[in-house]
Amino acid sequence: MMWLIIDILDFVLFAVVALTVIYLVFYAFASTRYQRIETGILRKHGRFLVILTCNGQQPAIEDTIRSLLHQDYDTKDFDVLVSGFNLTPLQAIKLAQYPIHLLRAKGRGFHKHKAHEFAVLQFQNMKIYDQIVFLDPGETVTSDFLSELNKVLQSGIRFCQLHRRPVSTPSHTSQIIATMEEINNSIFRKGHVAIGCPSALAPSGYVIDYNWYKAHMRSNTSNDEIKGLENLLLKERVFVDYVDEICVYTPAVEHRGEIAHTRKEWIEGRLGSLFTHLRGLLPAFFSFNFSLCDKILQWIMLPRIIMMGVIMLMSLILPFIYFTLAIKWWVLFLLVTFAFALGTPDYLVDKEWTKSMLIFPVIFIQTGLRLMWQNPVVLKLRSLLKKGVKAIPPEQEQ
Repeated sequence: MMWLIIDILDFVLFAVVALTVIYLVFYAFASTRYQRIETGILRKHGRFLVILTCNGQQPAIEDTIRSLLHQDYDTKDFDVLVSGFNLTPLQAIKLAQYPIHLLRAKGRGFHKHKAHEFAVLQFQNMKIYDQIVFLDPGETVTSDFLSELNKVLQSGIRFCQLHRRPVSTPSHTSQIIATMEEINNSIFRKGHVAIGCPSALAPSGYVIDYNWYKAHMRSNTSNDEIKGLENLLLKERVFVDYVDEICVYTPAVEHRGEIAHTRKEWIEGRLGSLFTHLRGLLPAFFSFNFSLCDKILQWIMLPRIIMMGVIMLMSLILPFIYFTLAIKWWVLFLLVTFAFALGTPDYLVDKEWTKSMLIFPVIFIQTGLRLMWQNPVVLKLRSLLKKGVKAIPPEQEQ
């Protein structure tokens, strides 16, 4: 009976993990076929609205504003709009010194897509734009950012994701973040576009047609702005391109705890919306919307940090239980390592890169512990234990 349970558990886990690995390997190979977009003939200067959101004190937003104000693009053809929530008077004064448009609002439960919606609603009757560029505080761009973007858009692109490139520092943590981000770019953006599928949107650094966004922004009722936006775009069969040559430089992350916290929140969001996404798979399939089917599969796949954890755990434990069962897990480990190697650009691989990758298991353990420690069941038990300890009289404790 025990062997039957082990076999069933091994088969189920392997099937789920293997499907995720095959998906990643396929698109990692496809990413090698990606071709850069040929820029069209410069016919006009498009008008851009660059939107930044700011919640409370975020000093890094000034770095972003300064990089945008040093563009070689004609100043009459772009505006920088900051949608600030819960700004302190001092920060509002600092931001008001820049030649930007500043909108202020107060309220609890800050959501980025609500801040974007608020910005467009307040600003929509002032000027006419061609595209909206969405950036986050702390991100910076080069002085030819808008000029190069305008050239790319001449080829007829209306929706695109730009290359989010983390600022790499000598720390191992920032190298891990940069590697993970570039693997995402290769598999979910380059790989998809190379075979004719839309690029995945990142949390920032994406460009949307102004009129389309203005008409559809209120339809995005999802708590996750990016998933809601992707869902709307794919239901209308809108193609999102990926522009690898135009970079948005994201700030470096220096602390391992911050990575673990971010991954924990991301995994919880994925697991929490699992059944919602599953319900949309069959309707998308029967309407022959295969790009939406692919996106739903992407959403319901195992998070990679969990996938790697399962592979490593089974690869280490099974040899002591039944050696031959472990062989297929070793093959999966080699395949996924090869996929990640394909997705890692050469500029990241240096003598410190191997040391950085050795820290990855530590981040996995930290993320797992955070998920377990802050699980609702565990939180309830911790609360009951605290109440029980407080209920014990001092003399009984002694």
